[in-house]
Amino acid sequence: MSVNTEVEAPSSQNEQYLASLWSEIIGIDREQLRRPSKFLEVGGNSLTLNIILTRIESETGAAMEPEWFFDDEKSSLYALAQELDQLSVRS
Repeated sequence: MSVNTEVEAPSSQNEQYLASLWSEIIGIDREQLRRPSKFLEVGGNSLTLNIILTRIESETGAAMEPEWFFDDEKSSLYALAQELDQLSVRS
């Protein structure tokens, strides 16, 4: 069964966690976020990223790379949640 990341709302624990952070810090309606939503396209910037990265590290212990949020292939909610999954496994 393939996953349709184009239309699906965030579903995994880390997708939902990141969607909540983006909604709170960037100020976007959480209902507008989908798995392919990209950080910059939803209004993220370097200032909001600093807040988000600090929250992620303090709440999960994971240190995500800032570059991922600006990389066209890694900056989707889905891809960033996958990276967070990997960091959580290594911890």
